[in-house]
Amino acid sequence: MRKKALLLAALLSLGVFNAGAKDFYEFDNVTAQSVLNLFLKAKEAGRNYPTLEEFKSIGISAADIEFIRSHVRRSELVNPEDHLYPNLYKDRQVFMCTPMGNGSQGAHGYPSNDFGKTDVWTMWNYTASFGSWNHGFFQAPGSWADAAHKNGARLMSGQMFFEEAFGGASDGPWVNFISQKDGTGNYKYVEPMINALLYFGHDGIVYNWEANRYGDADVVAFHKALYKKAKERNFTGYGSVVYTLSSSLDAGRAALVYGTKDEPIHELFLNYAGGAIANGAENSYNYAQDVAGDASRLYAGVHIARIEGRNWEELDYAKKMNLICWGEHTSNQLYSHTSGSTDAEWQTNYQTMQEHFFSGGNGNPAKLPENEDDRASYSGYLSDFPRYGKVDA
Repeated sequence: MRKKALLLAALLSLGVFNAGAKDFYEFDNVTAQSVLNLFLKAKEAGRNYPTLEEFKSIGISAADIEFIRSHVRRSELVNPEDHLYPNLYKDRQVFMCTPMGNGSQGAHGYPSNDFGKTDVWTMWNYTASFGSWNHGFFQAPGSWADAAHKNGARLMSGQMFFEEAFGGASDGPWVNFISQKDGTGNYKYVEPMINALLYFGHDGIVYNWEANRYGDADVVAFHKALYKKAKERNFTGYGSVVYTLSSSLDAGRAALVYGTKDEPIHELFLNYAGGAIANGAENSYNYAQDVAGDASRLYAGVHIARIEGRNWEELDYAKKMNLICWGEHTSNQLYSHTSGSTDAEWQTNYQTMQEHFFSGGNGNPAKLPENEDDRASYSGYLSDFPRYGKVDA
């Protein structure tokens, strides 16, 4: 962390950021395929990680690496049995599958000279995982990963979009890429993927897979192999998260995108219905728990463009089910709905907006609003989800 801080200070003193962060950070070369090929080359040379010279050979500088890498190990949480509200299911989690900063891809969420409306996310004690929705694989800011890890949360490396169902990007090139095998019949890019995540200090990957080939045999086998390799490497907390067009989990779907406790495929982000939590969440949870043997990787999905009319009652029926909050592509909806006449007022309001979202606005998880059962008035997620705390290093 000290090295990064000194590097940033030096760059600021030289006026590097005067033209804006987007002119300093260059991610054209940090693509999933180029990075994985680089790590494959290192593996074939008998190493887990590329050398600096090898990174430079594909246009990734030492400065790029320092800003992408996390320099903080994920902290342990305090005894999860000891929460303010012991009636809550201790392992129930909120996953913020949202952007950081304000913009798509590139430098958003990285340090810049646009300090006034910096996306300062402070709700880590309530956030189990963060999805880095507006970054590609291996592009999420290391500073965000540091903040997540200090508070025991996961930070995903970025996400990949396939929206062929709506005329967008095809999944074909990626499927063909990851389906390649080496001379021993193993998938070539399994170990490079795990090594790259470990090198950058990120905790997994996210897919927006609105295309048709996520259930191909090679795709399923590849992602099973990622979990197996992560376990071999003691990569605690590794996850591959997938969002598809489906809002439920059953036997047919589980074989393609979920798997079992012993052979996981993905963590599953169930689609929402018009932005609201889809009906039948309890049925999906029961299938995951009773048949697949593990519901810890299953999330009901909700679009947080607004709070009202989001079918929150489903969380009461499935009292142990996790939740993924999505919204949207360039900034999280709490950020985009914040206003203020000055930068200071805007930031204060943004922090208040975050606190209201989780605790109902009192800023005190021991003092929820009296109307905590009135979903129309909305009292924050802490009426359903535990608050987390970390063990200080």
